[in-house]
Amino acid sequence: MTMMSKLSFKKIIFYLMLIIIPLIAIELGLRIFFAVKVSPNVMLFGTPWFNTKWQQKFDDRGYSLRKAKKEKANVMWHDNYLNNYSKYYPREERTDHDENGDKFVIKMNNMGFRGPDFTYKKEVGTIRIITLGASSTFGYRDRDNETYPYYLQEFLNQKLGEKSCGDIKHFEVLNLGIPHLRAENIYSLVHARSP
Repeated sequence: MTMMSKLSFKKIIFYLMLIIIPLIAIELGLRIFFAVKVSPNVMLFGTPWFNTKWQQKFDDRGYSLRKAKKEKANVMWHDNYLNNYSKYYPREERTDHDENGDKFVIKMNNMGFRGPDFTYKKEVGTIRIITLGASSTFGYRDRDNETYPYYLQEFLNQKLGEKSCGDIKHFEVLNLGIPHLRAENIYSLVHARSP
């Protein structure tokens, strides 16, 4: 190292310390202030040593989200946030439990929804039906072959097999249900996913 580069390096370290030391002092000062005003537990807020009872009291939604992720992401939480709605990531695996408490895995399709993979362009002779909603449409606590969109597709294709319907060869029922979505979220999902 030349003399000039040693001086430059020392200057950079000096200026970094001028920034870092006040930030650490402010952080510690705020922690001490809130520890006195609220509770001594606040000193450790955001660290692994923080009392979970206090953490839940201060940040219930964040606590619940972290707890759900820790429990191997169950279907009730989806954090793929888009324009006014959230959904699952494509090919993501989530866990659910049936009414007996038995755990099972659900793998999302190529679009981040429940059910088989699909493309925007449907096959010739296919009638496509889109199901929208929240947990009941998604099939909360149901296996893939127990959701109402699955049953609807099976029923329609069975009836189609019994009677000829011109050029119609197949019914395809897409399950776009996502737990916890409200009407305005569903509207945004449809608007965003429409070609």
